[in-house]
Amino acid sequence: ELTIGTCPIKDDVRSILDEYIQADGYIFSSPSYDMFCTALIKTFLERKIALTYKSREDFGKIPAARPGIAQNFMKKASFIVTANCEDYLEEVMGEPIYEAFEAHLLFEEIDTVQKLYCGGVENMTDEEFEVRLQKAFELGRNLVETIRQYRVANS
Repeated sequence: ELTIGTCPIKDDVRSILDEYIQADGYIFSSPSYDMFCTALIKTFLERKIALTYKSREDFGKIPAARPGIAQNFMKKASFIVTANCEDYLEEVMGEPIYEAFEAHLLFEEIDTVQKLYCGGVENMTDEEFEVRLQKAFELGRNLVETIRQYRVANS
């Protein structure tokens, strides 16, 4: 069983982390604000620090993957980033966010399946919105299928 550390902030993050741990896959999404994710998603990523709980005896030791948190890349994640900047600026506006997500997930040994950048949202036509919506749906479908295939191959 995974021990979740005690956070001095009294809110519902503990219950959110309990649900997070039970999930087989994740879709992280954020608009790009000044080439980074929103404060809300960044706060969530940082509050997952409770998953790194160590006993007092383990402080000062080289960290090792803890049972329960180290998933041996069994769990999967995909990312969606939206921005007012056009698609050709994905490297500038989207990549820093993908990297932030992946950095937080690396500790948990969670694989990235797919990334979707939706640029130009401010001036997007209804037709383009439908195309992007379908791409987001396919991202979710691909994530579920990847998890299913991994389970079959490793059962």
